[in-house]
Amino acid sequence: MLSIQERLNKIITYSGVKPNSFAEEIGIYPQRLGNYLRGRTPDLETLDKILAAYPEIDARWLLTGEGFMTTAEETTENILKELEDKDRKYNTVSPIQPGFAIKGRIREILARNNYDPETFSSESKIIKSSLQSQIEGKGTLTVDLIRAITARFPAYPYQWILTGDKEAEKESETNRALLEKLEAANKEIARLNKEIGKLESKLGE
Repeated sequence: MLSIQERLNKIITYSGVKPNSFAEEIGIYPQRLGNYLRGRTPDLETLDKILAAYPEIDARWLLTGEGFMTTAEETTENILKELEDKDRKYNTVSPIQPGFAIKGRIREILARNNYDPETFSSESKIIKSSLQSQIEGKGTLTVDLIRAITARFPAYPYQWILTGDKEAEKESETNRALLEKLEAANKEIARLNKEIGKLESKLGE
């Protein structure tokens, strides 16, 4: 069972931001969060702030370490266990294995986003040999890998990765289109800001 400090670190990793940004996000001082991460027990007010900012976090898990951090994590764990039991029937990786399809979708996500296993391994802190074993060989899929994929590529929902559900696939396509538009808009904003900066410099001369 994870300690409260380990649970806090796990939530910060899940949030995708650095500790100082996480502290600001939940409404506490970074120094206060630092104290908690170094061993001080957080008060209930802080835990309430975390749950308010991240309602998908299971309160029982946050308080006691029992169960799963999120419902999605619990569902993923159950599905992967079921697939592992089914995959034990086969000695080699083949398309008829339930887990093989998930591995194929993960490889597809990495390819679509121009990621090779080494780059993703470095970013996700998953050991390269373990990553390659999971997505290319007979290694057992883990919740950590699924979580790392959805955290890095939020346009791909859990449901599609695990089941290949067509509706979820449509959702992922919509999400990708929206993210591409957002990225394009951000680039345009950056360009405009650069032009504004040039104009301001000329006006100041």
